[in-house]
Amino acid sequence: MKTIKYAGNPNYKTLLNFISKSDYEVFIIGHSCGMSDKTLLKELFENPLCKSIKLYYYDDKDLKDKQANISRLAKDKMLMRNKLDSAEKLYQE
Repeated sequence: MKTIKYAGNPNYKTLLNFISKSDYEVFIIGHSCGMSDKTLLKELFENPLCKSIKLYYYDDKDLKDKQANISRLAKDKMLMRNKLDSAEKLYQE
């Protein structure tokens, strides 16, 4: 459903224009990276101009879930592993 809605949203085209201009990094805070956003996330992560993906997570389960979800999105697993930067815990216990 979201894929269909992206086409009619001017923000989507603005984002695509932005990521086509120069190198960028992706910082993930509070997003599950689930399959409902597969199309958009694949475009962000697999773009050659995406230089790294940095995960911020709540706990070990959250980190593993995010890593698994990102892995499911990736066509090229090695490329995705290379782009995944260090993860950082948001809250210290």
